[in-house]
Amino acid sequence: MLDQGVREEDEKNGEVPDEDEGDDDDDGWDDFCAGDEDFLYSEVELDVARAAVGLAKCSRGAMNVALASIDAAGMKAVTCDDVTIKENLLAWASAVFSAAEKIGTNVTDFGSLLYPPLEIISEGEEGECALVLALQSQHDALISFFSVVICDENDDDKEWIGFHEDLFFKIKDRRNLEFELPDATSELAKKLSLATKTRLKEALEGILKIR
Repeated sequence: MLDQGVREEDEKNGEVPDEDEGDDDDDGWDDFCAGDEDFLYSEVELDVARAAVGLAKCSRGAMNVALASIDAAGMKAVTCDDVTIKENLLAWASAVFSAAEKIGTNVTDFGSLLYPPLEIISEGEEGECALVLALQSQHDALISFFSVVICDENDDDKEWIGFHEDLFFKIKDRRNLEFELPDATSELAKKLSLATKTRLKEALEGILKIR
């Protein structure tokens, strides 16, 4: 939808004329599948949509990082003779899985909010719109996941508590496991972490321009 052009809006109020009011849901779905202009983003929505789709791509990248990280930890555990380290490696892999699961759970609902036209509550109305809440939630899940994988020295230990309280006192981070991720996986995780923060910032800035 990002590459299909923009939706024409009423010049006076920025709204799309509702020519199909009263049509049933089947007709609306047919129009959507046929690329009806009413189902395109407006020009002002495009920046928000691009940033949000970028966040979804970060989520996909996080799944690749999770698979590579869990695989690397498992391979290390297989060749490790120390029972305690072996158990901790598997516990760390379990924590990575749990953090990634949160991303996967969120992303479906998040993606469902990206169909145009975007529903954004005007400034001054009570409560925050579902899209802003979903953007923030997905961002937080991603950053917590990358915190577990990257083990930045500046990370707060509380990042672990949110996902695996039972493992918190057993393994505080990967640095205690005599285990390093493959360079490519580590670098990808760092790049995606930075991209996640940037995409959220861009999306929220775009929403402020619409309001």
